[in-house]
Amino acid sequence: MKDRDVKRVNVFFLSLVLLHIAASVVVSMLSISAVKIGTFGTLMFTQLLIMVPSFIFLILFRCDLSEWVPLKKLRSGTVALVILFTFMIMPFIGLINVFSQLFTTNTAVEMSGGFMEMPVVVTVIVVGFFGPFCEEFTFRGIIFSGLRKQGYVFAAAVMSAVFFGLMHLNLNQLSYTLVLGVMFSLLVEATGSIWGSIISHAVINTWNVLLMIIFDKMDTMSNADLYSMSRELITTDMKLESMGILLVLSVLGVAAATGTFIAICRNEGRFDNVISMFYKPEQGGVEAKESASSVRLVTLSGYIAIGICLFVIFFLEKVVVWVQNNIPGK
Repeated sequence: MKDRDVKRVNVFFLSLVLLHIAASVVVSMLSISAVKIGTFGTLMFTQLLIMVPSFIFLILFRCDLSEWVPLKKLRSGTVALVILFTFMIMPFIGLINVFSQLFTTNTAVEMSGGFMEMPVVVTVIVVGFFGPFCEEFTFRGIIFSGLRKQGYVFAAAVMSAVFFGLMHLNLNQLSYTLVLGVMFSLLVEATGSIWGSIISHAVINTWNVLLMIIFDKMDTMSNADLYSMSRELITTDMKLESMGILLVLSVLGVAAATGTFIAICRNEGRFDNVISMFYKPEQGGVEAKESASSVRLVTLSGYIAIGICLFVIFFLEKVVVWVQNNIPGK
């Protein structure tokens, strides 16, 4: 039964990857054909490609929604603690983001221009709330819940975070969404509800949207493209200096976030649940050895999905350039 759920989750992830790659091709073809669906249409289309398959999965396999996607109401004070926890981990996420930019570009900044084409309220709702709800429903709901049925909860949290990071299909977002994926799963365990991860995810997205809006207003007031200027003027040395500052803030922030996370666990009465997720379901004896050796969170379909994502992230652009440069007659 547990193995069957894990296999289904892996097939489900492969389906999501294939759907998103197919959607990217369709959007590109429409763009070439001068048919533009706009940033709002693209965002909604992308999120629906996550939610619709999720509902199909739940209906097709007759899953108990409360078991697969726990939406338990959070206790008084937990919401405030989750928000506080999220702001405390932001310097650490920023550190990882800047570090990744030593090797690649800031994907979020490149996408920000499209976000500013939409009304501010619409941007906040779609990017800040609707997107996080869809992604958490799927990755911390269906995928994490399915993988954790093996009993190795922390391993399931890490694997679901890997799936979550790879799904973004670029190195920059992969770097920090891997860490965020684990943290979001920890919040689900700490609260017993995906509302914990939804709130944290929404806070991060909304905060970034607000920063984009501020930069956009500054662009308008100064008649300059601050994003383009920052890409041209920020050197590697400046990135290293900012990493040094973020490192200090990260140490302090993670320490404070740890205390806040413990407070979340205790407020929800789930401290023992979180502690137990780092242990094997069976301790000692032959049964434990057999259980450990038979646990498999990634099946063939999962490996295929991972391989496709890695190809897109590291090799697709190079392959496209090579093909363009070697087309006969060019």
